[in-house]
Amino acid sequence: MNFFTIIIVSSILINPVLGQVCCSLVGSVDPGYSKSSKELKSHWPSIYDNKSSFKWSSTFNTRHTSDQKLNIRYNAIINVQGQLSHYVGKWTIGYLKIDNSWMEIEEYLSFSNSSSNVNLFRISTGFRHLLRKNRGFVFGEISFPKTPTFTNLEFPFKTGSVSTLMAGFSNKLQMPWKKKFPLFLSDLTSSVTLSKNTKNQNNVF
Repeated sequence: MNFFTIIIVSSILINPVLGQVCCSLVGSVDPGYSKSSKELKSHWPSIYDNKSSFKWSSTFNTRHTSDQKLNIRYNAIINVQGQLSHYVGKWTIGYLKIDNSWMEIEEYLSFSNSSSNVNLFRISTGFRHLLRKNRGFVFGEISFPKTPTFTNLEFPFKTGSVSTLMAGFSNKLQMPWKKKFPLFLSDLTSSVTLSKNTKNQNNVF
């Protein structure tokens, strides 16, 4: 076996070991902020409301995780939301919501071991409807996210975005022992939510 044969055979054997593993983080940068319809602190229809006025709310959330054992690491996440709502019927509220998020993501799957800041912007609109006889609420929402913006243009796992439809039901039940033991599970809230992307797209999970 001559010298050139040894070089060729060695390169074939070594190349798979040095080859970068192909993987995908599709959808991983979207933490999901379509929760406002399910949160009872949002504006929900009530028989006691002033139905002629607009209502608005705003929230600010931040979170930081530090897990050095993961190959995909989310560091700081900051989310700001604003919501404007008004009655569109006697028992139904319509709303418009805008939220913007900034997050840090790091990956240790590729050779580059890169990181990036990501900006996520989303506009959503939906409704919340009060059912009669204390049967709870039904709600629906459609969101229009902007394609995530990465500060590191070389980040290997970029994702896209598609609109999402959401529908669900929520009800808050008062436990029979609430008057005697108000501090022990006095209320029980049940919620069911279904969501679906409006179309299939290769870089969206």
